Amino acid sequence: MNLTISGKLQLSFVLLAVLFMASAVFTYRNVTTVEQYASSLLKSDLPTVDTSRGIQQSVQASLSSIRAYMLLGGDEEASSRLSEDVRNIMASTDESLPTLQALISEQDFQEIQSQWDAVKVSLNKLIELSHSDENLPAHNLFINEAAPIAEVALDQLQSLINEESGNPFGGDRKRLFKVYADSYTSLANALSALRDFLLYGQQDHLDKYHDLIKYHNQSVAEIDSKLDRLTDNDQSLWSLFKEMQQLYFPLAEQVIALRQSPEWNESNLLMANELLPAADALDQSLETIVLAQQSRADQSGQGINQSIKNVLTTMLIAAALVLFAAVAISKYMGNTIGRRVKNLSERAKTIASGDVSQPPLTVVGKDELADLTDSINRMNQSLASIVAGVSEKAHQVDTSMGALLESAQVTSSNVEHQQTSIVEMGSQLDEIALAARNTLDQANQSVQKLSDSKGEIEQGRDALEQNKVTMESLHGSIETASTQVTQLSKESEAIGRVTEVIEGLAEQTNLLALNAAIEAARAGDQGRGFAVVADEVRMLATRTTQSTTEINGIINAIQRSTNSVVEEIEHSQSLAEQGAEHIEKAVTRLLATTEQIGSLNEQMAELAAAAEQQSHATNSITGLMSDITQSVDEVSNNSQRASETSLQVKEQVTELNQQMATFKTA
Repeated sequence: MNLTISGKLQLSFVLLAVLFMASAVFTYRNVTTVEQYASSLLKSDLPTVDTSRGIQQSVQASLSSIRAYMLLGGDEEASSRLSEDVRNIMASTDESLPTLQALISEQDFQEIQSQWDAVKVSLNKLIELSHSDENLPAHNLFINEAAPIAEVALDQLQSLINEESGNPFGGDRKRLFKVYADSYTSLANALSALRDFLLYGQQDHLDKYHDLIKYHNQSVAEIDSKLDRLTDNDQSLWSLFKEMQQLYFPLAEQVIALRQSPEWNESNLLMANELLPAADALDQSLETIVLAQQSRADQSGQGINQSIKNVLTTMLIAAALVLFAAVAISKYMGNTIGRRVKNLSERAKTIASGDVSQPPLTVVGKDELADLTDSINRMNQSLASIVAGVSEKAHQVDTSMGALLESAQVTSSNVEHQQTSIVEMGSQLDEIALAARNTLDQANQSVQKLSDSKGEIEQGRDALEQNKVTMESLHGSIETASTQVTQLSKESEAIGRVTEVIEGLAEQTNLLALNAAIEAARAGDQGRGFAVVADEVRMLATRTTQSTTEINGIINAIQRSTNSVVEEIEHSQSLAEQGAEHIEKAVTRLLATTEQIGSLNEQMAELAAAAEQQSHATNSITGLMSDITQSVDEVSNNSQRASETSLQVKEQVTELNQQMATFKTA
């Protein structure tokens, strides 16, 4: 992958961010579904069920209250309290219906509204009818008509009994008295049985009533058969009794018929035919709505459970993917960057130890480490070339300085020999005339030797000039190496800045992961998976910080090694400059010596030309010999200084060779 280190790290963080975003999107979708189900459950399903159950309970409470009102309504206080309870229940239900209207369809609400209206109408009718005369027509007819007439008839019989009890006659009169009593008793008992039938509606009471009426009719028939024995007053009472009896029996039959009919209790009939069916219909409608809403609530609950399972599954999968990606990325980055940085560190240590003979490192990729590897290779190659060139030039300078030293020694020896000859020539000046030819020959030899010395000195000068050029070339090579090493230091600093940026990103990622872990801890169980992911990201950021710290340490080591190389190169450059200066001085002095030897050569030529005139110029020769002696002394001194300078240069070259020997080039 041809990416920079920062690009690889950015790509890694982008990949982790994409995984986080994908898991967040799936989690958000599932959470949105949970919110929808929960909203439906809280805003629609549960309120609908609660309101419907409340209305059902209100209907049942109203039925219980109206039954209690029907049973206990005879008590005015209880009647008022129970009727008020029924009206309060109806008012409470009316207040609940608008809430239900907002939760169900308009059609269902209209149906429930109509059913509730029917229930309210029936309840109001029952409140008005339960304790009215129209509620129990049989009882009303019995109490208001049949019973009073029967009471009058009984009064007539009682009067007959009273009349008969005061009758002094016996015999049949006693029998008549007994029949009066039986008729009275049977009619009274029949009225009691009829009351029981009206209260309980049992056939036994009705049969008892008919038996008593039958017995009463037998007693009346027996009395009718004995009318001739009755007094006028008794007949008048009996006639009135018969009229009351004729009025009572049809009314009694009507009472029995009304009690036996389904409409004997209007309130019960109204409750059975209107209120209870309406209440059952309303309860059925509400139950249908409740069951439907409960089904929706169950579906919402199942949807919530499924969504929560999906959220947990998504978070687990995301955590696994992020963990796998983090491990893979960290392992890949550690293997690639760590191995390459280790190779660079080892090569830098090798270069720092002076070994520049190693083969170039393999350049992998196109990132900063690849550039650093290429720079290390070029630096190694440049240092090897520089060291080889410096070593070669140093050997050449050493050889040239050896030749120059030998030439200077020869020159010094010749000058000393010439000085001795001149001294001898001065001491034998008195023999010049006799040895003019010898002097001429020796002068010619001196001229030849001076010419040879001049040639050797010129060769030494040429060698020093070549050494100067070599030192200048060495100085340029050292400057080039210094520039490349400085560039390497700058590139190392650039890598250091990149690692500082990476370390800053890692620290920010660590802080973000820590904040995410805190927020996940606040979220409780729902944020536990996210806390694990955040902790893994924080660990990855910590490992990234450690890796960048190690890279910084390696880069610092490279920079220290580079600085050491720069110092060595600068020291070599200083030595080269000193060698160039010494060579320049030696060249200058050799030029002066050459000029002096040339002058001496000319003087010796003049001496040879004037050898024949020695006899005429002894005084001149004496002066010239003094000049020659002085010049020879100066030449000797110059030769000595040249020898010393050559020795110094040779020692410096030897030191340079020793320093360059620390570098291994092959």
